[in-house]
Amino acid sequence: MDKFNKLDKIFIFLAIILGSLILFYPVQYLLIAFIGLAIIIFLLSKPKYCFYLVIFTIPFTERLRILPISFSLNDVLILICIMSVILNIFINDKNINLKTSIDKWNIVLLILYFVTGVTSLSVTGVLTSFKFLEAILIFYITVYMIRTKQTSWSKIIKVFLFTGLFQATLGILQSTTGQFGALNQFPRGYLGYLGIGPTLVWQACGTIGGTGGLSEFLLAILLLILPFHKNFNKKRKNIIMAILLIAIYMGYTKLSILGLLICGLVYYNYTAKNRTEAAVKVTAVSSISAIVAVLLANTSFIKTVDNTMTGRFEIWSYPIAALTSNLKYLWLGSGLNSYWELIDPILPPNIFIEAHKHMLAHNYFLLSIQEMGLIGATILFSYFIFMGKKFLNNFKKYKGYYRNLNMAAFLFVITVFTSSCFGQFYYATYTKVLIYIFFGMVLAKENFLYNSIKKKEAHV
Repeated sequence: MDKFNKLDKIFIFLAIILGSLILFYPVQYLLIAFIGLAIIIFLLSKPKYCFYLVIFTIPFTERLRILPISFSLNDVLILICIMSVILNIFINDKNINLKTSIDKWNIVLLILYFVTGVTSLSVTGVLTSFKFLEAILIFYITVYMIRTKQTSWSKIIKVFLFTGLFQATLGILQSTTGQFGALNQFPRGYLGYLGIGPTLVWQACGTIGGTGGLSEFLLAILLLILPFHKNFNKKRKNIIMAILLIAIYMGYTKLSILGLLICGLVYYNYTAKNRTEAAVKVTAVSSISAIVAVLLANTSFIKTVDNTMTGRFEIWSYPIAALTSNLKYLWLGSGLNSYWELIDPILPPNIFIEAHKHMLAHNYFLLSIQEMGLIGATILFSYFIFMGKKFLNNFKKYKGYYRNLNMAAFLFVITVFTSSCFGQFYYATYTKVLIYIFFGMVLAKENFLYNSIKKKEAHV
């Protein structure tokens, strides 16, 4: 044995172990397990690649349920990423300062989510609390990755762009063929109302599923790269924008189009050289859009086949009734993931199983009040308002790449409010990870850049 070096001994030991396991398990199972173990070891040793995979798998929302616990591929990769970063810190023994300007907010929200999870009417409420903890940890991992220079803003944006283009391409294939995982067919073909093409269309959903998540996700990606459009090659930029816009359109969700319109106008207003001219154009486009919306309000373009908008008002009446009949729930909420526990007792007995799943209130504001009460919801949306103001102030304060990054984050926060009245995209657990990676990107170097500016001013 003295003739063998340490690596040889390791391989001999592994060969003995694998040879022994063949006596008990089929070879193909051992091969799969070995490949899986090798991938995990690689990801543990390379935190940045694990982090990139976390971003790429955010839209992979399919969940595997084991008893009361369910988890997605993204959850598994987040766990591996956390372990990888911890190992990296111990091995490299680096003293990295992870403090940011929103640490107190993170603590307050973490307490809010755990209190409303533990006190929830649902036994699975606390699981949602841990999902939010995942998002907080990913925020600090993002900060860590950038501050240790294992990755950069541009690389993270490229990963988001690749993820968005993958999902967009899949969505376009779904909408044009009705295959590749397409789920829903609706009479929402907007051009069909103008006599161009069909009105009955397949909805692009990517790997997110549902009825609108892909469009909202792609809108976030588009807004992330919008302030950097001048940095792209013109031909490449046109192709990228076309793919994203076509996929957003084929998602056939009015909220994503509304968000795109509002954010586009806001971006133009803040970046136009002639502010007076910009104000006139923004006012004109807003007025025309409002008139078109009023004219279409009573058409099938807005209501669609199932009278969606009216139906949503009717659905909202049930959680509102449940909340207003119990002051405790109104002020403190009924807890995370407790929507059905709250409204099932007051639903009409003739609600069929298929109709029952459509009774979720498509309103993030209302769902937040239902889970956290008026107090908790006020704290949550005060946080988003605070972040929006912070990013806008940073946009005005800084220059260059960081200025653009803050504008992207500011536009992203706007979509939280544009999509929440008639949608619940930000209610989903996976969107919390998206939100905090976006925020972590911006805040990772906020204090560092601010201190650099102050030093330059003092030197002058």
